[in-house]
Amino acid sequence: MLVLLPGSRVTPRSIELITELTIFDAYMARTRLCTRLPIVLGPCRRADLNQGTGDRLEREGIRFVGVSKEFLDQPIQPMSVTSCQVASEFIVVADADGDERVLPVTQPILLLEGRYDIEIPRRMSPRRTASDRLMAAVLNPVPSCISGNGIAPGSPDLPARR
Repeated sequence: MLVLLPGSRVTPRSIELITELTIFDAYMARTRLCTRLPIVLGPCRRADLNQGTGDRLEREGIRFVGVSKEFLDQPIQPMSVTSCQVASEFIVVADADGDERVLPVTQPILLLEGRYDIEIPRRMSPRRTASDRLMAAVLNPVPSCISGNGIAPGSPDLPARR
């Protein structure tokens, strides 16, 4: 998938190129070029990005990245993106307590900063609902009932009742 990054040049030629590569008209292409967050423009073969299409986008000053479609699947719960940037040397990550770590980056990486809230109610497929229950169980573990011998009820280690 072709993803447009913030900071692209807005020129008549860049607008024309976006309209050629996508289903967007000139107004929509200009709006996409002025974006402040990454936008998926549509499918694009890797070979095209590595050859002609990628070169043309680069010549026109259009910032882009090719992303495998699998990476664009929606996460278990939606995340509100508050900022984005492309990191090329290192990234700084922080946990909920504010403890920061600096990690080296071997190749440029798109960083999205956002708020991930597991309590957002929404309609989902049964598969997503199961994923949400699993994530909730991981984040809020409930101790299991274990008998004095260390074996949980219903365990295959227990002899079957007759």
